[in-house]
Amino acid sequence: MSNQASSNLLAKTTHGLVAIAIIHQLLSSEWMAKPWRLTEATDLAKTLLTTHTWSGLLIAGLLVFMLAGLLQRYRLNGIGAFFPWTQSFRRQALTQSLLESITVLRQRHMPSADQTHALAKAVQGLGLLTVAFMATTGIAIWLSGDNIEITHQIGSIHELGAVPLQLYLGGHVVMALLHRCFGQK
Repeated sequence: MSNQASSNLLAKTTHGLVAIAIIHQLLSSEWMAKPWRLTEATDLAKTLLTTHTWSGLLIAGLLVFMLAGLLQRYRLNGIGAFFPWTQSFRRQALTQSLLESITVLRQRHMPSADQTHALAKAVQGLGLLTVAFMATTGIAIWLSGDNIEITHQIGSIHELGAVPLQLYLGGHVVMALLHRCFGQK
């Protein structure tokens, strides 16, 4: 297997593991016990909290791995493509990509990868930031241990990331399906 193919397989595997873990996170959070209300929780709710915690730690580790790979791939210079609001020429490319995409969509066609490159990178950057926010606040909850008051406060902040994460995941799935339907990879 070539170095490129091996790298691609590793990236796809990591992406898949993160996707599965995030789906688990979103589903388990609906029925799990809250760390600040364990005394009232059922055994199932406590088990879901445990799997949610370990799945979150897995995501955090994979996120570090993914970010390290991105930094290496883009050699610190190009990582700004994921955060275009940091440089004016990247904001211009993002605006152009968005306008081109809207124009093509109005014509009932799917924009090409060239037209959506800057937009796709920016959305990926927002997704990475959202997952990083969730991982960081989740780890803070985990580290707060038995301090119920702090755990509850951090938990309230952590829960703010759920809706953006759901929107990102849903949008990601819809766009992947649209690209497949239109024969783009």
